[in-house]
Amino acid sequence: MEGLKFSPKSKKVLMLLVILVLTPFAPELLLFMDVAGVEVAFTCLLIMIKPMKLWVECQVAKIKEFSRVIKLAIRQHPVCDARVFAGHYFAFSLTLLLTSSLLVSSSIWLPILVMGKYIA
Repeated sequence: MEGLKFSPKSKKVLMLLVILVLTPFAPELLLFMDVAGVEVAFTCLLIMIKPMKLWVECQVAKIKEFSRVIKLAIRQHPVCDARVFAGHYFAFSLTLLLTSSLLVSSSIWLPILVMGKYIA
C-alpha cells in the first residue's frame, strides 16, 4: 500500500494533466484554474462529469437504436432474399460477360437497391 500514496505535489501535477487533457472539451476550466487554482478546477471538473456522462450515455443509446434499425432494414431488404440475390447475381454476371462493362452490369443491381421492397 505504500506504493499507492502520492505526494501533494504529484497529486497537483496529475490533476493539472487531467485538466489540460480535458480543456478542449471544457474551456471554462482554465478560468477556474486561473482564478482559484488547480484544486478548484479539478473539483469543478468532477462536478461537470455527471452531465457529460449522461450526455454520452444518451448518444450511445441513440447510436445503438439507430444501428438496430439499420440492421433490421438490411435484413428485410429484398437483396438479402436468396432468390432475388441469385437472380440478380446471375443477370449481373451474364451482362458483365456479354458487355464487359461494369457500369451497364451494375444497372441490374440499381433498381432493387434503390426501390427495395417496392419491387420484390
